[in-house]
Amino acid sequence: MEASVTELLEMNYLLDTDPAQSHEVPADPLAVLRSVKPGVEAESMPEALMELGSVTEAIAYRWLFWPNVLEVHGALIVDLYGAGQEEIERRMSAARSSPRFDNTIEEWTRVVDSFNFFDISALFARWCGPQDSREDAQLALAATLVDPWRAKIENAFPGTLATVQIAAPDPDLGVCIEVLQGPALQLPDGFT
Repeated sequence: MEASVTELLEMNYLLDTDPAQSHEVPADPLAVLRSVKPGVEAESMPEALMELGSVTEAIAYRWLFWPNVLEVHGALIVDLYGAGQEEIERRMSAARSSPRFDNTIEEWTRVVDSFNFFDISALFARWCGPQDSREDAQLALAATLVDPWRAKIENAFPGTLATVQIAAPDPDLGVCIEVLQGPALQLPDGFT
């Protein structure tokens, strides 16, 4: 049975952002999993892993739950798509060279943020069916990724002020995760 938006709101599982601006995340990912995959008999998430998972599928998911994090021109970038340091630097240089780039911290923040905004629906080329496009399923996955990504960033860059959260709802996008730099982000040398 699919959870309605009202039911999701009533679950009252709020994110770290302003409640008026945030998605409501399903409190029980196992219930969401059962609703999108009828026949799941698991009584817990570890049992669901054993029932539905496989060794070969799990190999690829390491990257999703523990992605590379790079420091590029003083900004932390989650390299979820495997572009690498050189390619991200090249893309950032192209953005800085644009006549629209106005050499302000606000513009630099927009450039950095563009590398750290991830639409859950765009993470996978293979969809198992319409259940993959359900907001409650995407929210359950997004909520599952927030803590490991925060841990990865803290592990790679101890003491950082960067954080990870589910982005505020946007009617033009699906469920998204964003990495925010925090107040320590500054224009790199030579940008002003």
